[in-house]
Amino acid sequence: MQKHFFIRVISFVCLFSFLSYAQTDLGSWITYQNAFGLSRNLNLESELELRSYNLNLKNDETLVTLGLTKELRRFPVFLAAGFRRLDTSNFSENGIYQKASIATTLWNFEYIGKIMLEQRWLNKNYQLRYRVGSEFSYDITSKIKLLISEEIFLSYTDGGFSQNRLIMKASYTPSEKFNITTGLMHWKFQETTRWSILFSLKHTLSL
Repeated sequence: MQKHFFIRVISFVCLFSFLSYAQTDLGSWITYQNAFGLSRNLNLESELELRSYNLNLKNDETLVTLGLTKELRRFPVFLAAGFRRLDTSNFSENGIYQKASIATTLWNFEYIGKIMLEQRWLNKNYQLRYRVGSEFSYDITSKIKLLISEEIFLSYTDGGFSQNRLIMKASYTPSEKFNITTGLMHWKFQETTRWSILFSLKHTLSL
């Protein structure tokens, strides 16, 4: 039952993706995430993200992230900070980030809200950016979830809207150590719009 449902979700995402391709460019994001538990409430998290503007899987952007995430004991609140580097064909970006998120339950949905602050250096130009996001997830089975999220990027340096990401995806957790996610993202900038197929693998380890 779980396998059949997951296949249907993937088929729907692929069909929606190809229908969208008639309207705009369709790319792909392939992500590997690792969460290494240093203690009960502290994780060392790393991420490698390969982005392609088209389905030829050409690596147009590479994002590397490394940071620490701390879970507060009395409240479902997570605090994170770390380093990130983005390399593209046009520029390179180094940056640090601070993030706070809260997890709770709303009716039959799990909700995560977050706010993130990024200090970015694009070549030699400094920029400050805020990110505000929400995610709702629904358990189909004990191992399969459907997730819908949206994130808005606001540039303090330029003063105004930077970009918006609307994501629909399905998540499959075959064991405590592994999680596989696939879906579709609508990525809107000030003047352009992109669609991207998402695929990610998350690996969880601990001491």
